[in-house]
Amino acid sequence: MKIAIFACATALVFCGCYRVASTAQEQRVKGDMNSISSVVKMYKINNGHFPSTAQGLRALVAKPTGDPQPMSWTQLTDRVPLDPWGQEYRYEFIQATDGEGQKDQFRIISTGKDLQLVTDDDIVHEDSLR
Repeated sequence: MKIAIFACATALVFCGCYRVASTAQEQRVKGDMNSISSVVKMYKINNGHFPSTAQGLRALVAKPTGDPQPMSWTQLTDRVPLDPWGQEYRYEFIQATDGEGQKDQFRIISTGKDLQLVTDDDIVHEDSLR
């Protein structure tokens, strides 16, 4: 009987710790994404445009060689940040038009703990700057 109670208590503690760790990782991702978003916006202010999807977050680390070429490139970070699961954050540039004109948007994506893109555990941050 004591073993069964101990096993149940251990399982409850383990589940609780896993939930806390998972939440902590998700909170870290959200904080990372806010920081990355600020740096991407700084890139646009310095260069007149966001990096293309092909240039990605590497444009913050090394001067892009493809189009669009930056007007006044400066290294904004020393490496592409990694999510808590050891994967580089992904970046997508989206150019859209709304009632007020052109609206440039971007997404920063973490594949989450399953390391697979376009699954339920992906964490996506969308942002824009006119």
